[in-house]
Amino acid sequence: MDGSIKLKPLVINESLKPMEFSHKHVKNLNNLGNAWYANTKAWMNGAVSEKFLQKFDVDMIRRKRKQVILLVDNKPCHIREHLPLKVTTVVWLPPNTIARFQPMDAGIIKSFKSQYNKLLVK
Repeated sequence: MDGSIKLKPLVINESLKPMEFSHKHVKNLNNLGNAWYANTKAWMNGAVSEKFLQKFDVDMIRRKRKQVILLVDNKPCHIREHLPLKVTTVVWLPPNTIARFQPMDAGIIKSFKSQYNKLLVK
């Protein structure tokens, strides 16, 4: 909440090694400074969500956080209801929550993707 923890962006692509990164100097996409996942539609799904949350939970334990609350929108595909996390509690926002409570719906995602892609190409 105080902004002291900044996570790497989670990138979901159709391929773990896109043709754009087939250059011999790019051996591992996670070295580009983000968490990289792949599925056929390049969408968030339960499997990607669970892997991310489990890594997030381990990272919070490593940072000696005792209790973390993570707000998640109400998409049912995101995670199982009883994912065994040690310090992280996942709280789902109610359906039809206005953009004031879901800032990612207010154009932040589009702006972030645009800036990220621009920097990635450079």
